[in-house]
Amino acid sequence: MHIELWFTFAGYSRPGEQDLGSYGVVRMLDEIRWEPKKVFHTMAARYQRS
Repeated sequence: MHIELWFTFAGYSRPGEQDLGSYGVVRMLDEIRWEPKKVFHTMAARYQRS
């Protein structure tokens, strides 16, 4: 079975604590700074093996 999940890079309209409900793979700290979420590293490791 193959399952695909869709994510966006960042929830630009939800910076800081509001980001909890975002489908982004990075968390926006403010308007220009971001940090990767756990899913970012998980997806990077998975696609590196492909």
